[in-house]
This record gives sequence, C-alpha cells and structure tokens, in this order.
Amino acid sequence: YNIHRAQLEHSDLIISTVPINDDVSLPILYVNPIMSQLDSDKIQRYIDLKDSRHSEELIEIIELNKKINSKDELLEYLGKQLKNKNLIHNNFIDSVKERECHASTAYGNLVAIPHPLMPLAKQTFIYIIT
Repeated sequence: YNIHRAQLEHSDLIISTVPINDDVSLPILYVNPIMSQLDSDKIQRYIDLKDSRHSEELIEIIELNKKINSKDELLEYLGKQLKNKNLIHNNFIDSVKERECHASTAYGNLVAIPHPLMPLAKQTFIYIIT
C-alpha cells in the first residue's frame, strides 16, 4: 500500500502477495502469503532467466526422436551428455532428481522441464529432447 513511497531505483524485481495497482517500472511476481515450492520455483526461474540475459552465449542442444524408455533413463542420458560437453558440475543430475522428489517438473502431455534445486550448470543452456 506504500509502494509509491518505496525507493525502487536499485531494485530489479517486486515480489508481492497482493495486487499492485500502482504504475511501477519493475517486473512483479505474485506469490502466496505462505510461499510454496511453486512460488520459490517461480522466483528462481525469474532469476535464472535474468542471469541468462547477461550471458555471452546461450547453448542450445536439440535431439529429436531419441529412444528413451523412462524418466531415470532420460536423466542419466542427459547427465552423461551434459558432462561430456562440460556444461554441468558432478552433482547436477542428483540435484535434478532431488528436485523431482519435492515437486514434479512435468507439465503433462509428455512435457517436462527438469532442473536442479540450485544453479549447478557451468554455462546457461537449453537441452530439448523428444
């Protein structure tokens, strides 16, 4: 309710539990009053995307029609490929699996966006596999 008095010139983002009707020049992320894992993930995705905009290079890897039979097989395959490309630290896939234990990154219709609990990549990348 006092956002018009806030000094926002050194701010990057507003995280709020209530609608902000004032005109502000910052992105606003809305979260629940008692933050959930989804809220935390939303904030982390914003930070990751903001960081990737400052990256010199975004690596994109695309593999179509890969024969994979399970989520575990897929994660092991991705871990091996990303390690061979020197894009991840050793515990990246373990952190992805731990993240999946907290809340699934599957969105339905065979679409998922697995990611670790915390940033463990050596470089920003997008890996698309079907």
